[in-house]
Amino acid sequence: MTDFDEHYLKKELYELLQKDSATFDFLQKASLDGLWYWDLESPEHEWMSPEFWMTLGEDPANKKHLADEWKDIIHPKDLQIAISNFEKHLEDPNHPYDQIVRYKHKNGSTVWVRCRGFAIRDEDGTPIRMLGAHNNITKLMEMEQRYKKNLAALDELYASTKLALEESDEIFNQAPDAIIQVDSDGYITKSNEEASKLFGYSSTELSELKVDELVPSRYRDTHAKHRTDYHDNPSIRPMGKFRKGIFATHKDGHEIPVEIRLSVINTRFGRHTLATIRDISEYKALIESLEQKVRENETLSWQVSRDSLTGMYNRRYFEEIGHREFSNFHRHQIPLAIMMVDIDHFKSVNDTYGHAIGDVVLKRVAQCISEWTRSGDTFARIGGEEFAVLLPMTSANACEVLAERLRYKVEESEEALDPGGPRVTISIGVAVLKEEDTSLEDLMNRADKALYLSKQRGRNCVSSCDEMDVAHTEEF
Repeated sequence: MTDFDEHYLKKELYELLQKDSATFDFLQKASLDGLWYWDLESPEHEWMSPEFWMTLGEDPANKKHLADEWKDIIHPKDLQIAISNFEKHLEDPNHPYDQIVRYKHKNGSTVWVRCRGFAIRDEDGTPIRMLGAHNNITKLMEMEQRYKKNLAALDELYASTKLALEESDEIFNQAPDAIIQVDSDGYITKSNEEASKLFGYSSTELSELKVDELVPSRYRDTHAKHRTDYHDNPSIRPMGKFRKGIFATHKDGHEIPVEIRLSVINTRFGRHTLATIRDISEYKALIESLEQKVRENETLSWQVSRDSLTGMYNRRYFEEIGHREFSNFHRHQIPLAIMMVDIDHFKSVNDTYGHAIGDVVLKRVAQCISEWTRSGDTFARIGGEEFAVLLPMTSANACEVLAERLRYKVEESEEALDPGGPRVTISIGVAVLKEEDTSLEDLMNRADKALYLSKQRGRNCVSSCDEMDVAHTEEF
């Protein structure tokens, strides 16, 4: 036994509790929101302290010391959890009787209570009484729900901002013309790949130059003055307006006839100039080559990444994007959710109406879902009548809301296949990526299990593998 266990003040307090009931009353009123004492031999009898009833807005004088008094106002799902923990605790004293439950206040609001207790056993180990305590944690739970709501809003805002930044950088880097960004002193602060190709410098070398060094030596003195004047009084305009042509200097010294347009952007470092530069000597060839390349890439990309029947992405492309987003989650902690979608009774549609109508159903469902997914999500047909939607930067709550909206839109679709044709519904399983997941397949497997749960429930519904984990967030 430690010195802590033998401390004289502890012994003195325990003796005081045995002799003076006022001390016990003070402790339970000051630190708890109610005590309860339950006769397990006569389970209809249970004493509840006045503080518990006052927490729920009730007059203790109007309440009987019967178990049915509180069972009538506890949330039904929470009652089942409490009963399950109670039974496990009676079988194994080491299993804690400790859960958060919801009660209905007299005014109709919800009161969140942490309910704990332990069984008192006789000499044979048989439980004969149950002693427990209540703590009102309503404010804490309301703050948690408010925090989750705010966090979800921040998630959506961050996702939109991130997408905008990525699109901006992508446009800058993939532009067919050379682009350089110049600060107020004339130094190059940013350049794209085309600028390196045009001038023969690497991006690092360009960042060490003043833009004046890209101008033929005979124009450098006047160029520096024009650059300063433009920075002070900017306007979007082409350079070389008052002379027949302008030239840039390559790293090897040869001159390149170019067309340049200037604009200004405001950065956190002040006003910068953006110069878009085009080598007009190869203008036609470059444009034609790029247009042909874009067409070829679009055709190839379509063939490789699209499902031939529905026109949506195929499983190969979906998994490629999924593995990339999986890496982003572990590298940058970017949330990722997934929906697995299955057309209900699709075999029956094929058997009853024929495969031609089945194909129409597949196209109809694919189009309906595609119209209601968000920019940035990846929607694909991954097999037969099964589809999947990958949702980056999406929380569990947001994923379930979107899934329910898609399910409703498919069910309510009024596009007629033919008179007397099949009514189409879908079942959806949702899941979010977890820290312990080691692969994208872990996430897809959980979503598949949730989809199977939707089918067990009778189809045309949305299910999540984590529903039991969030049961306490449901309202009456």
